[in-house]
Amino acid sequence: MASPAQAQETDSAKPAAPASGSESKAQPESQAKPTSQAKPASQAKPGPAGDKTHEVEGVTVNGAAPAMQTSIDRRSYSLAKDLQAQTGSLADALRNIPSVQVDLQGNVSLRGSPNVTILVDGNPSGVFQGPGRSTALQSIPASRFERVEVITNPSAEFSASGTAIINLVTKKAQGIGRTGGLQITAADPARVQAVANAGYNSKALSMTGDLTLRHAETRSEVSDERKAPDPASGDIVDADHESAAHQLGDAVFAHGAVDYDVTAKSRLSGSLRISDLDTETKTANAFTTADALGPIQQFVRPEHQDLKQFFNEATGSWRQKFDGDGHELVTFARREDYTYRLLRDSEDVFSTPVAAPDFNRFDYRGRFIQSELKSDYTRPMSDSSKLKLGFDFEDDDQRYNFIGKQGPAPGALSNDPLQTNLFLYKRDLLQAYATYERKFGDLSVLGGLRLQVDNLDLDQVTEGVKASPSDTHLFPSLHMAYRLTDTQTATASYSRRVAYPDPALLNPFRVSTDPFNFQAGNIDLAPQISDSYEVGYQYTRGDTYYLASAHFVQVNHSFTSVVQDLGGDVFLTTQENLDTSRSGGLELVAAGPLIPKVTYNLSANLFWNEINAANLGFSRARSTYTAMGQGNLSWQITPKDLVQINAFVTGESLTPQGHTAPTGMLNLGFRHKLSDRISVLATVQDVLRTYHSQLVLDTPALSQRVERSFDTRTFALTLVWNFGGQRKNDPGFQFENGASAPH
Repeated sequence: MASPAQAQETDSAKPAAPASGSESKAQPESQAKPTSQAKPASQAKPGPAGDKTHEVEGVTVNGAAPAMQTSIDRRSYSLAKDLQAQTGSLADALRNIPSVQVDLQGNVSLRGSPNVTILVDGNPSGVFQGPGRSTALQSIPASRFERVEVITNPSAEFSASGTAIINLVTKKAQGIGRTGGLQITAADPARVQAVANAGYNSKALSMTGDLTLRHAETRSEVSDERKAPDPASGDIVDADHESAAHQLGDAVFAHGAVDYDVTAKSRLSGSLRISDLDTETKTANAFTTADALGPIQQFVRPEHQDLKQFFNEATGSWRQKFDGDGHELVTFARREDYTYRLLRDSEDVFSTPVAAPDFNRFDYRGRFIQSELKSDYTRPMSDSSKLKLGFDFEDDDQRYNFIGKQGPAPGALSNDPLQTNLFLYKRDLLQAYATYERKFGDLSVLGGLRLQVDNLDLDQVTEGVKASPSDTHLFPSLHMAYRLTDTQTATASYSRRVAYPDPALLNPFRVSTDPFNFQAGNIDLAPQISDSYEVGYQYTRGDTYYLASAHFVQVNHSFTSVVQDLGGDVFLTTQENLDTSRSGGLELVAAGPLIPKVTYNLSANLFWNEINAANLGFSRARSTYTAMGQGNLSWQITPKDLVQINAFVTGESLTPQGHTAPTGMLNLGFRHKLSDRISVLATVQDVLRTYHSQLVLDTPALSQRVERSFDTRTFALTLVWNFGGQRKNDPGFQFENGASAPH
């Protein structure tokens, strides 16, 4: 296993076989040799397993932080040199990736779109799909991953689900023989994390394993202010909800993988992942409603919540190579089992008017089982073109069981029919694709077509509501790259994609989240279809890299939340399909050396967004212009000392009834190399305490302002120790000596 700080390699050792699942199509086609200029895809020369001399089409930026590679359909960002990624969570690392946003609740969006599919080593992961995905993003250590691949306009080779794809590539064993590492982090506010890994590489066998233990405490505050007319009197009623929460989280993550070369052309792989998360939250809530004459109702609600999540995934694959470079067939199978239980106890203590206390218990249990079988065939042609064919079958079975109880005392609770319900979700997805890549002089073209047949069975058992929608779609894609000069490349791409609503958004049963809020899904929510266009220009020379990309997306039936006033300042949030939405913008990226020993990586995204909600009763389309950006500055003071500053800002975004406010964060980091194998890292997150969220709704019928803040300022100290194997110098400390190890 690679060290927690960064992946490394050895000159004499055979590179590790990719862990099971990593051979999938969401990774670069082969382990790439770093290069400082683009190569047409048709000139790629994939070698046999273990050959690390071949190259793939793309460009690697050496010396940037983080190191970046591009190919005809994706960008790959190394996490090796991001100090925040070495000490923080996956959410912390993603916030430093260009065009990616992660809000305080752990919701991910890309270029403003929340319909992002997160893959791990090219495959779906249940831990990032269920209701606990935000908790997972904020708990899983980023140090488990080598790099992040951002695919803004995926080709037909990928599942068409989601507007865009973020692929998380886990670390692999590097070095000959036995290798390993240990990373220990202590942080204030209270957070302790230990990551241990081990690996073994021989001529035919590669084994990796890692274990992570994490304990974290966080505090947060929420302020919710709203105004709405009373349906009976017409008088304006004010409602206020203030809450303060203290959260304790414990997590265990384990992963093991084995790759065995049965013959020179056959590889058998397998992996097992286990995640166990336990999160306890204590919250103090205060609720007030008032009109012009004074308070109408006042009460407090102490609340205790325990969330338990357990996830296990087993994968297996067989890779068979045939005569000819890159001629192969890969068959892959996966099964996931994810269980989720949320138990929440609360007590309502009334002061205006005085009344007996009310006790509530909410028990939510979910189980998600997903199975997948897929096969991918790659056939290089004699004219340097390449054909890919594949199929993918997924079976998804999910069960949501909600049990609500209410009573005058904790020992005298009875079932609450307004909270108790059972929702069943079953989905079968059959997919087949073909892509063809060819070079015409300096022009490289990658075209593809994907067939997707989707069958859903939805059953709201409690209310007796069922639906069985089925869809069959064709999803074309086209990517082109034209080499203008040895240092300049122009690109263009198009893809059609689909985003299916999360199962929780389809459950029509209305449930109360607190006395002022109800939520309900929509069983008739249709999938959204998007058409995405992108043109770009990239310049690379040595360690300097510039990129400009113009993008436009039109979405039909996009998902949106709509708030309704039920009276008495009680709101119902439901899900609807917009008529259309459009967005477009310009992304700019620059990276390279600024002065000797100082490197920079800057990105900015300026975009426009328009939503048309006429079908929901809103009279006109609404649009806005906004911006976001990230920056990273690294100074290699000495060969052993590195200082890093990174920051991001996110502009205002649009909702059908209002907007979200801008926010941002500044981080600092320092790393000192005690020896070739031991280093110490110190980081400070959210130095200026500027990271927060604010949602504003403003319509003639209602107004609301919700502000959330977390104790995101964190001081962390980390010790990293690597051992075993024959290794090169750590490239993460010496930007001028090249990028991190090839993958």
